[in-house]
Amino acid sequence: MPSAWSIISLNKFNLFSFYNRDHGDRDGKDLKDWVKNTLRKFDINSKISKIDNDFEVLHQLIRNFNIDNGTIVSDPTNFFADSLAIDIYQILIKKNYKKSLQNILSNINLRIDSIVAAPYASSLATLTNDEMEMGTICIDMGSGTTSICMFENNRLMFADSIPVGGSHITNDLVSRLNTSVDSAERLKTLYGSVISKPSDEYELIDISVIGTGNNEVSQ
Repeated sequence: MPSAWSIISLNKFNLFSFYNRDHGDRDGKDLKDWVKNTLRKFDINSKISKIDNDFEVLHQLIRNFNIDNGTIVSDPTNFFADSLAIDIYQILIKKNYKKSLQNILSNINLRIDSIVAAPYASSLATLTNDEMEMGTICIDMGSGTTSICMFENNRLMFADSIPVGGSHITNDLVSRLNTSVDSAERLKTLYGSVISKPSDEYELIDISVIGTGNNEVSQ
């Protein structure tokens, strides 16, 4: 086996795996610099960007390390091994979307320091260190989209979003109950819940039905 070799893979979830025999000096130093230098040495970013020219990497975060294709650790410093695998999770952004965002903010004289993916930003803003360490899923429902972000061992494990949000729920209530948008928004805010209770079907809610006055339905 040659003294230096590498295996590079990227799955459909943008989980990027990189195997390399060498993993730097075993002297207790932080491996972040070695990881960055290694990615630069093998020109990893350019290899990945060729997969889809419409996207570019927004976040590139280390998930874990795999020692000798068996032991998974969050920090391999001081371990001895024949090979080291790095699992790196990537969040991609459409190049045209990024350019549009930069152009809009530039036109109103706002300078961008950095762009953070919405699921990642929501998690950093709301989760405590203990929650991110123990493992937590953060769901952020907006008006038009809902994002999800998973943390474990203080590392981002997965992030995604779907084009469904609070406005879609409001519109469904309008259509199903034949009520106004304001009434549907009020119902959603006051009575909406992710978890149902056994008593819900016995609790009646007054609804303003268009054209017929008030009506009652079970919660």
